Amino acid sequence: MGRAGGRVNDFDRSRAPAPGPAAAFRFPAFSHRRLASGLDTYVVEERRTPLVSMRLLLPHSGADDPPQRPGLASFTAGLLEDGTTSRSSQQIAEEIESLGGSLGSGAGWSSSAVSARVLSRDFDAGLALLADVALRPAFADLEIERQRRDRLAEWLRRRDQAAALAEEGFAAALYGDSPYGHTLLGDRASLRAIRREEIVDFWSSRRAARGSTLLIVGDVEAARVEEAAERALADLGSAPPPPAPRLDAPPRRRRVILIDRPGAAQTELRIGHWGPPRPHPDRSVLALVNTILGGKFTSRINLNLRERHGFTYGASSAFVDRRGPGPFMVGTAVRNDVAAQAASEILSEIARLRSEPVGGDEIADGVRYLRGVFPYGMQSLGGILGRLEDLAVFSLPDDYFARHFAELETVDAARLAEVASEHLRPDDAVILAVGPAAELEPAFERFGAVEVAPAAPAAA
Repeated sequence: MGRAGGRVNDFDRSRAPAPGPAAAFRFPAFSHRRLASGLDTYVVEERRTPLVSMRLLLPHSGADDPPQRPGLASFTAGLLEDGTTSRSSQQIAEEIESLGGSLGSGAGWSSSAVSARVLSRDFDAGLALLADVALRPAFADLEIERQRRDRLAEWLRRRDQAAALAEEGFAAALYGDSPYGHTLLGDRASLRAIRREEIVDFWSSRRAARGSTLLIVGDVEAARVEEAAERALADLGSAPPPPAPRLDAPPRRRRVILIDRPGAAQTELRIGHWGPPRPHPDRSVLALVNTILGGKFTSRINLNLRERHGFTYGASSAFVDRRGPGPFMVGTAVRNDVAAQAASEILSEIARLRSEPVGGDEIADGVRYLRGVFPYGMQSLGGILGRLEDLAVFSLPDDYFARHFAELETVDAARLAEVASEHLRPDDAVILAVGPAAELEPAFERFGAVEVAPAAPAAA
């Protein structure tokens, strides 16, 4: 049937509609200053809501875990919100609740942090509470044992999750005994063994170190933030930080690892290798490389495995951001009978991106995608705070995001091929599968010698 102005059948469903013009977007203006105390501050004055989000970044992370204590940094950072020398954990919870706000602490691979959100009228009270939590933790025995129980329960829960086993196994295969070779949670032996004196020693040596950063986004003036921070955080450390454990590159070779999970109905696949540190000069172009390869729904890997072969509901890839050489990883879950073929298709797509020129339309589509999703991730104060954290943690220039998108507009097929060839190494990839080893091993032998490992038992 016809319609005024045209007919439904006139619409060509064989191809996607052309994209509209890109909406103009700039990263919000911000103040970046180093205070007399040595504290770096980043402040975005965002007046649309009467809220303030704040985050104090501390110069220690999971990368600082001692070899014999994986998970110590995360364990320590998680305790910061659980009581100070002047407030119990219950008092902290009641105080932040009375402000109608939230507060939390934790560690990542590149920093630890204490974060809070309060109404803008309560900014001073929120900052004072954040400072107390960050600088004067009590590390009470009761809280240590509570957290130990929670973390052991989490470790136990992960024994039943194929994705968690794949994450742990991939990290161990890629990084061995170095800090990146375990998860932030740590392992069962370490969680059982951590003692209060180790926590205090770890914290004290880093509490005295310089390199902290305060991030603020919200309805507050930068000058007021700087004045308040000088008071609340005046006794931050200024000593050189302890040296981080070394992270030595492994020999370049392919490894094929099966983590046996008898009876599993599907296989978790992880394929990848070391990537460059986040501050590497190629990272902007690598973002485009990854977008084309596996960074969006219409990427090559997802279209291959999901649309062309029907192996999976979804597959993706990423260059993981870390101060050191973070992993490049492709991840998916597939049926057991097609797991090896799926791995082969992934390796083929990586090799094809290295060897075949990428067309201009595909490059332009990737740039449009990156431009389009960037503002989407900054609709909240927390989203903006996360981008400021990128600048601070990885020591990026203040105009980094403007430079990033300007560089993307200049990328052609030759530059893309150069960067892909440098940073994608399918012949050196770890190929790891979590599933029934007896069923998978014959098919995975096509990739090389197969190492079979049992999944870590849930109980000793």
